[in-house]
Amino acid sequence: MPSDQLPAKQLGNYMVTQLKKRKAVVFFNSASAYSNSLKDEFSKALFYGDRGQVIEAIDLSKPDFNPAESVDQAIRKGAQVIMLAPNNEFFDRALLIINANQNRLPLLAGDALYSPKTLQIGGKSAAGMVLAVPSYQVEISKSAFQKQAKTLWGSPVRWRTVLSYDATRALIGALQRSPTRNGIRRSLASPDFVVMGAIHPVRFSDGDRPIDLELVKVMAGRSSKQYEFKALLNQ
Repeated sequence: MPSDQLPAKQLGNYMVTQLKKRKAVVFFNSASAYSNSLKDEFSKALFYGDRGQVIEAIDLSKPDFNPAESVDQAIRKGAQVIMLAPNNEFFDRALLIINANQNRLPLLAGDALYSPKTLQIGGKSAAGMVLAVPSYQVEISKSAFQKQAKTLWGSPVRWRTVLSYDATRALIGALQRSPTRNGIRRSLASPDFVVMGAIHPVRFSDGDRPIDLELVKVMAGRSSKQYEFKALLNQ
């Protein structure tokens, strides 16, 4: 997975330059390292350059969490955008926020919301939501890996499967070099380490794998009752 800094920057930039908004409320899970990281990086992306601010961060994991009251409270405090940064554990609570919002504030989200459930359950309330995800889906659809996956499992795969496969190939490659904990770490950090993934070579730079991201938007499909994720170009 890419560093959380990358999707946070893209979403923050979209909020300021495309939505022309400066104040956001973030919904996150305080017990999740990923969720906390995305929240913090999004706050930084707005703070630096005085482009905007997170006026409130609301913890989805609280026992007394109330989605309708939380959204109403954020609007009363001046929030102009809702940023959803849950992990999978509180995915369903994020969907409750989407429904409680009823399209009043624009929605931004991390990749945890990139799921058919968002389209099926969120429906019209999720329309217009923008998410930052790894930009592999078009390449995946045309790849030999996709053809093999369909033959093996009978259905197409998405970028999560591709990145999981790539992670496995990287671990195998590191094990072949040096099958110890420290050896694996040294191998992955080595400048000359590279293995072939599902579509692209896998290598690391300063601890992260360089991966391009794209923004996708929930939009109505051919049927007005169906919604889909569509890539936003040049955003």
